[in-house]
Amino acid sequence: MPATAKHRCASKRGGSETAERMAAIAARGAVETMKALHVTPSPLLQTLGVTNNHILGETFYSMAALRYGRYVANISAVPISPSIRALTGAPIAEDDSALRDAVATFFQKETAEYELRAQLLSDVGRMPIEDASIMWPEDRLFRSYSGRTPQTSRMGSTRLVQE
Repeated sequence: MPATAKHRCASKRGGSETAERMAAIAARGAVETMKALHVTPSPLLQTLGVTNNHILGETFYSMAALRYGRYVANISAVPISPSIRALTGAPIAEDDSALRDAVATFFQKETAEYELRAQLLSDVGRMPIEDASIMWPEDRLFRSYSGRTPQTSRMGSTRLVQE
């Protein structure tokens, strides 16, 4: 590809990234303003305004309820080891490889332990399964599995170690 074509592609991508970053900054400002006015921002606005935090410190939830036989549950993976919990809410750089680099750097020195939790359906009125946008109350959680990831010197497949 000629140098001028490469430059044009990079310019277009750079402009798009700049626009996305500006939109995220505006969304963060709007969310903070709405909170100060005691107005609940929409889920879309909250998502657009999320800062780049270290992914290993985050809690992850299933997008919808899952059925296993006669049971229905929402599943979550929660960081429980101190080294991982310290990363909760920790900001990281906003470049293309920031998440990958942060994860690789962490696992060169540390291990991680997460707890998988299942929240069983116990009240269809309070815990609808047809509308994934409604958060289930967290009073019915139980621990189902805990495991840690081993330290690794390279990125690659890693098996979960059960204790």
